[in-house]
Amino acid sequence: MARKAEVGPMMKESDFDMRISMTAMELAKEHDIRYDPSIYVSSDNSLADDVWQAGMNLLLRCGVYNVSNKRVITLTEEEVKEGLKNAAAEFEAGKGKDRVKIRARKVEDRERATIFSGPFGVETTLDMFVPFNQAFMQEPLIDIIFHGGHIQSIDGIATIRANSAFEVIAARLYAELMNQALILAGRPFMPIVWGVAAGVSSLNELGADSIMPRNPEDIFRAVMFLPELKVDDILLSKTAHFMNYGYPLYAGTTTIIGGYAGDANTAAIVATAEQIATVVVFGGIVNHIGPQHVRYRSQTNPASLWMNSVMGQAVARNSHLIGTTSVTTAGRPGSLQMHLEAAALAINSVVSGRNLLGPRPAQPLYPNHHNPLHSRLFAEVAHAATKLKREEANEIVAKLVASYKDTLDFDKSPKGKTFEQSYNVKTLEPTEENLKLYKEAKSKLIDLGLELEE
Repeated sequence: MARKAEVGPMMKESDFDMRISMTAMELAKEHDIRYDPSIYVSSDNSLADDVWQAGMNLLLRCGVYNVSNKRVITLTEEEVKEGLKNAAAEFEAGKGKDRVKIRARKVEDRERATIFSGPFGVETTLDMFVPFNQAFMQEPLIDIIFHGGHIQSIDGIATIRANSAFEVIAARLYAELMNQALILAGRPFMPIVWGVAAGVSSLNELGADSIMPRNPEDIFRAVMFLPELKVDDILLSKTAHFMNYGYPLYAGTTTIIGGYAGDANTAAIVATAEQIATVVVFGGIVNHIGPQHVRYRSQTNPASLWMNSVMGQAVARNSHLIGTTSVTTAGRPGSLQMHLEAAALAINSVVSGRNLLGPRPAQPLYPNHHNPLHSRLFAEVAHAATKLKREEANEIVAKLVASYKDTLDFDKSPKGKTFEQSYNVKTLEPTEENLKLYKEAKSKLIDLGLELEE
């Protein structure tokens, strides 16, 4: 791929964007792929297979764009099929009691999904970094810790500027503190996804490598497509570096409904193309999708739910890729809405053949704005969802969406509470109010028909 990124045909970025949009619309019409707003979890196998074929065709027609040199990485059908054939169907990471087997899941799979979670996407103060992450690590249903939050400031520097010397310092400090949290949590060999959450978006992220004493195979490194179907030289360089070190790759994309990917129906096609490309271009072991929405900027709205289920089933029915779906909510930590939104997308993803990452707030308002109890219920819901058929899942998700659909806009969604307001930061025990909220959300889910232990 490095060679293809250097010699592919030249193209303006705006022309590539339009190629993606127009090709997705043509393929949606050709395969009669239509968004049904009354459906939250699809049960249509033929639709999933059509979306897979359309996604494959889109990738072959459009390729992948390198924004750094304005060249298109073209792919042949043979290359794509070979990449899919050689993709990992399962992978083991971690050691001892925390060793985890991550596997490709099928539609309505009865095996448990792997749970990735942590305070990712949230600014974290230096004094709370270790206890904050330790509280997540101590949740036994979290299989793999996913990023530790963005270190907010160092030595009086309020904002860590991209490509600055402080970025290297932040990366090294992040690595040291994460290792400390793992030891204190009693899970020193827990698998982890390490990457951009240190506030590092450039090659300065690699500054943490020298103080990672563990087996590289236990540490996933993250690389993510730029929307849609784009890379740059930094992403390609990091991919090459991670491969040379022997790190497994957590590769993904956040397809945006309402952007160049178009509406939910065409976004499902683009997302499928990007899932295939995460293996072919990045060599991803775990392949991630975030069903984002340009208006809501979260992933639990009706259009994102439909798109996620259709795309997830397309991949699960037609490949053996290890897939994950991220769960980003409009409701914020410490609110009932966040619990219910996370449950909706967890159910949707599990019955559609995905593993899970999350949940996290789409718009955290404060430093340390997360809550490990959300991850606990999220994991419990995910495991209970393995007992559901898609039709049953759709009924439950429809009722959940009805409960929060009027407060999906950020100005209407609850502000929630920070970690310090929700936990005793010394004992790392949740407050009574926090526990009460967790039990209330669980009770509502049980009433809706989910088999959870009370």
